[in-house]
Amino acid sequence: YKTFFHGHSYTGNSLACAAAIASLELFERENREEDIKYINLKMRRELEEAEFAEHEKIKEVRVMGAIAAIEIEAMQKGYFSAAGPNLAKEFLERGLLLRPLGNVVYFLPPYNISNQSLEYSLKIIKEVICKHA
Repeated sequence: YKTFFHGHSYTGNSLACAAAIASLELFERENREEDIKYINLKMRRELEEAEFAEHEKIKEVRVMGAIAAIEIEAMQKGYFSAAGPNLAKEFLERGLLLRPLGNVVYFLPPYNISNQSLEYSLKIIKEVICKHA
């Protein structure tokens, strides 16, 4: 219970900082704003649709930019919820590497994701959550 859960953030890790700088350089060379707008629109359409967002297992769906967070109703909430590892295993079995944090599934696709991969990822997220959460 004393784990530092923010190891995935860019907290001064030199490799992460180098990757962040390279990412910013890509933004200067390539127009990714349209990609982000498209990802946002697609995630809103798929994840905020009533059939999914109002499912009994969904507590809340949040989409901002190219980030989606889906909070699952669970007996145990927070980082130690068993929902996270169970969902992660099911996602991986279907070819999608996601690391839910407890009862919240985060989806942050790369800005250059293909439409086919984005559609597949959203389909799997919805199927797994509705079936196993």
